[in-house]
Amino acid sequence: MNLFKKIVIKILQWFFGNPNIFLKTKDIILTNPSEHLYRSAKYIKSKNLNIPNDKFLILDIGAANGNTSRFFSKKFPECQVIGFEPIKSMAKIAEENCFSSKKIKIRNLALGKLKENRKFHVTQDKLSSSYFEINTNQLNNINQKHKDKFQIKEIVEVQCSTLDDEFQNENVLLMKIDTQGSELDILTGGKQLLNSTNFILIEMSTHYLYNGGSFYFQTDSFLRENGFALVDIYVTYRPNGKISEYDALYEKIKN
Repeated sequence: MNLFKKIVIKILQWFFGNPNIFLKTKDIILTNPSEHLYRSAKYIKSKNLNIPNDKFLILDIGAANGNTSRFFSKKFPECQVIGFEPIKSMAKIAEENCFSSKKIKIRNLALGKLKENRKFHVTQDKLSSSYFEINTNQLNNINQKHKDKFQIKEIVEVQCSTLDDEFQNENVLLMKIDTQGSELDILTGGKQLLNSTNFILIEMSTHYLYNGGSFYFQTDSFLRENGFALVDIYVTYRPNGKISEYDALYEKIKN
């Protein structure tokens, strides 16, 4: 080993051996916003489930541009993937991005605890949109760089249904939910479907940014009451060292 390699190794050992430097670096540049997807897929595959062709569904609730639907379709090609996206323009983009896959279907539909038409608040950054209103008091606590993406661009009316109205006697391998505060409403509207669901990957919130939105402890309690156990937690963003959101993987407890 030449002198240059020895020096590089020594520097790396020192750099990552210092907890303060490592943790700061990890939070800034060593995190990946898709970590929850890769780790969840890896865990599910480790269970060596016998997944018959076209018998298991993957539900991508909050499909956005369709990339998550594509990811899960590639990881589990034997499954039919159904993405739900309430914003019409985003649903169209998702359809275009998933057009080449015959096993992905995108539906321009919101999900909740009731079948109804609802007002949907479309934000500047569409990924922050929700059918819950933004809590303006909480918005004032966000720095300007991130505050702009929560500004309401328009309010539209969307069709909302429930999981139990849309699916009967279906087997769900994975239900991924990322819907900016309405996660618990969606689960409440799918109690029957949860009986035949194996895994749930869900975004959990510790903030009050959406009026009426669910908090992590409420969602966790509901899932445990309905037979799910926490498998893992994925934190990819810690503003000022504090968790505001995280993704959690739950597994159905087999009797």
